[in-house]
Amino acid sequence: MISGIVLPLSMINSNYKTSSWKSFLLKRIIRIEPPYLLAVLLAVIYVYLRSLMNHTGSVDIGLSFKNILLHIGYLVPFFENVQWLNGAFWTLAIEFQYYILLIILFPLMISKKLFYRVIFYTIMLIPGLLITTKVVFFPLYASLFLIGILYILKKSNNIYMIEYVIMSIITSFIVYHLLGVEHLFVALFALIIVNYFPNFKQKQFYFLGKISYSLYLIHGLTGSVLINVFSHYFTQSYQKPILIILGLTISIFAAYLMYFFIEKPSQKISASIKYK
Repeated sequence: MISGIVLPLSMINSNYKTSSWKSFLLKRIIRIEPPYLLAVLLAVIYVYLRSLMNHTGSVDIGLSFKNILLHIGYLVPFFENVQWLNGAFWTLAIEFQYYILLIILFPLMISKKLFYRVIFYTIMLIPGLLITTKVVFFPLYASLFLIGILYILKKSNNIYMIEYVIMSIITSFIVYHLLGVEHLFVALFALIIVNYFPNFKQKQFYFLGKISYSLYLIHGLTGSVLINVFSHYFTQSYQKPILIILGLTISIFAAYLMYFFIEKPSQKISASIKYK
């Protein structure tokens, strides 16, 4: 939902044109790829090391060259007998599919003619309803993105209130139908925060917001790994909260290092690329 807000808002404010699609894609790749590729490397190392440890559960993730290569292009969902090295990576595939679709559909999204906007809404909503299995593919989650997109279209005066209300209700019902009440609640709750508390700033939250992408990528490869390994040795009830706090601290510290040395430089380079 937040991606549905942030990217269209940036494109509208930057006077994005379809001819600038290469710059847009380059900006996104430079922004998200370096931390992701480092996380893939860490995942490869983790899976390999875990396979050498006899006292842990069996590892059924293959470290084949094909599997690793498919991670680079976010192509794992499109091939059989391969799986993500890290459970967090699948959402990045959804995100990248969103980038591609946004490049193609942006003119329809901001069109002044209702007919073209309806085509945009149809493309975003109908394919997800036609999927009969829970495929990890963009159409299943497109309605979540559309909740944010509709908000930005209204805030930028590209659509009228009546269109915003009607389409938001339809989209919310589709989110509920496809993904359940939990997804809908989180999306709408986040939207309320964005709309009614736009200037809220708090130092600790701001810090976590800065490192959130890095934290998302490697928390399962740092703090969670520490908790999993040491939970075999520290089994007393009073030790478990201490172990969880330690794992959380390690995750945040590792994420900050990734943010400072990898993600922040990538952000600066991405921001320096302007649309023609």
